[in-house]
Amino acid sequence: MFVVTWDRYYSDVIKMKNIYLLIPVLGVLVSSCELPDNVNPKAATSVPAETLLTNALRDGLNLIDNMSQNTNVSRMMCQYIAMTQYTDPSRYDFSDRMSNDAYWDNSYLVLRDLKEVKTLIRDLRRDESFNRMNANRMAIVDIMEVLLYHNLVDIFGNVPYTEALGGFDNKTPAYDDQAAIYADLQVRLSADIATLTAGADDGSWGPEDLVYGGDVAMWLKFAATLKARLGMRLADVNPSMAQSELTAAINAGMLAAGESMQLHWIGITPHTNTIYCGQDGGTGRCPLACLLYPGGYLDRVGCGEVGLFWYSLWFCYSTLFINQPFQRCYARARFPGYIRM
Repeated sequence: MFVVTWDRYYSDVIKMKNIYLLIPVLGVLVSSCELPDNVNPKAATSVPAETLLTNALRDGLNLIDNMSQNTNVSRMMCQYIAMTQYTDPSRYDFSDRMSNDAYWDNSYLVLRDLKEVKTLIRDLRRDESFNRMNANRMAIVDIMEVLLYHNLVDIFGNVPYTEALGGFDNKTPAYDDQAAIYADLQVRLSADIATLTAGADDGSWGPEDLVYGGDVAMWLKFAATLKARLGMRLADVNPSMAQSELTAAINAGMLAAGESMQLHWIGITPHTNTIYCGQDGGTGRCPLACLLYPGGYLDRVGCGEVGLFWYSLWFCYSTLFINQPFQRCYARARFPGYIRM
């Protein structure tokens, strides 16, 4: 006969409670162990400046050239395109999709990458030839920063500039006056043009430069063209400054006919032309020309001698009724993305 006494029962209960209390303590100790292999092999611990530059060029120019109603609505604001589905952006209602927030956030993310590139290469010093080459690299990164801030100011007006990109150290940066930002951007471009002019034969980046492949002469021309563009923005506000900056840009040597700034897409998702991506989604973007202005040709987008009138009719018909836009003519995955100057 098995008899359980009260003392023995009470003792067993205490032991079980101690075990239950010990389990979470052991769990905490085990989970807090820093094991040698407790490292994410896919998490980057350090990123080379070249990789950051490539990413910044790709994301920055993709943002400016994007036609997504979720990211960049500039073509809809100009009525170059309109929507046959989800038509709010076509009617200047951007609040639901928060497109302005997306453009703002993505712009500063790219600017953060460019700032990090400068941090990584700023203090590199070797022989005189290398130092001039590195100065060219710094100037090219600065030109890209100017382009992005220029677009931010044109869209939003006053934006964080002198206190921007402070991270957790400054979560509420001051908003700089847009006229002051424009003036400083012109000063920066003048310095960049001078640097690239002095180091014309010293090289810069290599294949990580997705735009010009490190061609100093082309970056100089783009900087001068951007300088002219910023000057023209001031023509009705400060004509004398506009004239001065435009003259300086012409003297520096701007992009000539047949030259442009463009990002060459490889045609493999996600690195495809942004217009191609927009049409591939089947969300009903339709060129407004099919409704307002039939006529002209589409040579620039590779359609050859295809009349815009007949193309537009087919595009609108296929978009509205078939939901299969005429992608092969309108844009191909590998068409370059142009930064219109």
